[in-house]
This record gives sequence, C-alpha cells and structure tokens, in this order.
Amino acid sequence: MLLQRLGATSTTINPNTRASLVSLGCARTASFVQEDFLDPHSPCPPRTLLVAEKLFRNITVYFEISCRNMIFDEHETLITPNGDLLDNSLCENFDSYCFTSTMLLKNGLQAQFRRTLSKASALVEQILRFEHPRTLACFLEVFIHLIQTGLPMVASYLHHYVSRMAEMVTREVHPWGQIYRLLGQLDSESIGQTMAQLWKCITDVVDSRLGTTSRFAVSVRLDYVKRVVTNHLEEEQLLRNLLAQLGGTPRLPTPRVMLNLAHNLSKQGLYNKAEEMALEILSLLQGHEMYAYRIVERIECLKIVSLCYYNQGKILSAEQTMRNAIESIRGQWGIQHSWVPEFMYVLEGWLRDWGREEDASELRAEIEALIGKDETDMRHDSV
Repeated sequence: MLLQRLGATSTTINPNTRASLVSLGCARTASFVQEDFLDPHSPCPPRTLLVAEKLFRNITVYFEISCRNMIFDEHETLITPNGDLLDNSLCENFDSYCFTSTMLLKNGLQAQFRRTLSKASALVEQILRFEHPRTLACFLEVFIHLIQTGLPMVASYLHHYVSRMAEMVTREVHPWGQIYRLLGQLDSESIGQTMAQLWKCITDVVDSRLGTTSRFAVSVRLDYVKRVVTNHLEEEQLLRNLLAQLGGTPRLPTPRVMLNLAHNLSKQGLYNKAEEMALEILSLLQGHEMYAYRIVERIECLKIVSLCYYNQGKILSAEQTMRNAIESIRGQWGIQHSWVPEFMYVLEGWLRDWGREEDASELRAEIEALIGKDETDMRHDSV
C-alpha cells in the first residue's frame, strides 16, 4: 500500500538554489533551444534541467498575459468581464482537504486520510477546467506542504495525477496544458526545490505586472512566504517589512498581512502576541467599510484566537471560540464546506487531549458523515 511506503522525514526547501541555466533570465534568452536539435554528444544540460527551463519560460509568459487580462473591482477582487466575482472556492477546498489529510495521517487515521485526499482529488478536473489565476500556486503549495510533512510519495502521486488530468481536459497547444505536462516530467529528486522556484517565479511576475502592494500580488506572495520560508524569524521579518511597505493607513491587503503575522507569532509560541494581533485584526475589519465582506479573515481570526487559548490552557475559551468559528463557516457557506471538517478535526483532537472521549467520538461521527465514503470503501462494502 502507498501509505506503508511513506517516508517520515520532513524536508526543507530552499527556493534560491536554482542551477544557472534555469534562471529567469536564461529562460528568456534560451527560448530557441529545442530538444530535437540537441546533439546527444555535446555537453548539454540534462533533460531535467531543460524541463525546468521550459517550465520557467512558459510560466513567465502565461502569467504575464494573465496579469494583463485581469479585471478587478473597487475592492481589488478579481471579477469576470461580466462583473461577477471570480470565485476561487475550488482551489480553497482542494487546499483545505489536502491540509486536513496530512493532519489525519499524522494522527494515524489512515482510512480518514485516504477519504479526505479522495475528496481533494475529485476536485482536480473542475479546478483545471475553471483555470483561476491562483490555480498553479495552489497546486504548488499543496505539493510542497506534502513534501515538507514527510509525504513525498503522496506529493508525487498527486502531482502526476494533476498532470494526467490536465492532458485530458486541456489542449496540448494551450500554455495551461503545456505547464502541467512539463510538471509531470520533473525529476522526483529535485521536485520540491524546483516547485519552490517556480512559485517564486510566479510571485515575481505578478509583483512586476500588478505592483507589489496590490491586493492580489500581496496575497500570492504571502502564500509563498508562508509555505517556503520555514525559518519563523525570517518569515516574521518579511511580513513586518511588507506591513511597513503598506504604510500606517489601513489598505486593502493589510488584514491579510497581519493574519499571516499572527499565524507566524503563534508558530513561534508567542501566543499572547498572536492573540493580540488577531483581536486587532477583528477590530480593524469591523471598523472600516472596505473590509465589510472579508468573511474569510474574520473566521481565520477566530481560529488563531482559539489556537492561542488552547496553547495557553484556556480550555473553555478555546472550545467556545472554535465552535463559533465552525458555526460561522456553516452559516456562511453551509455544512459541506471543506473548512467544517478541518476545524472539527482540530476540535476533536483537543477534546481527546482534555479527556473528553465521548464528546470527541460524537464529533468524529459527525465528521465522518460529512467526508463520506470513497471508492475503496464502496468496493469493500460490495464484497
């Protein structure tokens, strides 16, 4: 079985160790290189380097064009040419299910891990067809997270699954299809490093085209920093620099930067400071009309505060705040939203830590009803 062959060692990914031939500048200047014209006896770069080079070139071109075609409303939210919001819930659900699956496997819940990962996999075709500008970054974040949590084989399976699905739903000549086909050809030994570098390439292009303080560019860079910069002090400094760059007056990206900083402080064990930051964000969201629709940030604040309460031993406050967050998700998006089982699994773990096994088991039953069965369960039931 796949799960029995998984490694358990986490991996540190450094985005700055790219070979010289695969630098962004070289990717542009070497665009004439074609594998068909390479002399096999000449001292050329290996095939894996050429694949990465082509990826950098295609991604750069794709996102330069994509940024030129983006349309934003007055809140710097992506919209369609018809003025409708360009929803990214598919990617958000995919990310949430994958994150939850790693949490489940860490706790030894292999069947629940499999079912939750199946929920994520079931979204891939829709995600590829929708082609939201955040899609590639979403996939890269998930792949890198799986590698960092000691699950390189799961990352490899998922990234090849995405590549194969892309072959089915995209035209070969479309840049989108070419990018995912090339992703499927990456060497497994260096895939984490290469993906981190590709992600940095995306953030650099978006920054250059939209401006470093635009809401979309800030959001893309924040996700990159959160996942790739594993040194917490370095991450904190980058976030504080970005916050300073936005200036003292609240701007559209300000709450998101503060949220990432609150998460960072929590990871450092600075729970009082993290709680204070989260409460400050809630106050900011409530005090400015331009933040009226920022529901995601409000719920994430509740999550941070509850985590801080838990780590400070404030049992009643931690449970109540997490339950409030879960109810907010249900009220906003319904019980089937991917955050509901994610937050409920966290709460279940707390209940068991507090010796409340009956309450925890009751919550587990609710979660499993939400996740449902996958194809493996169906096959076993039919035997």
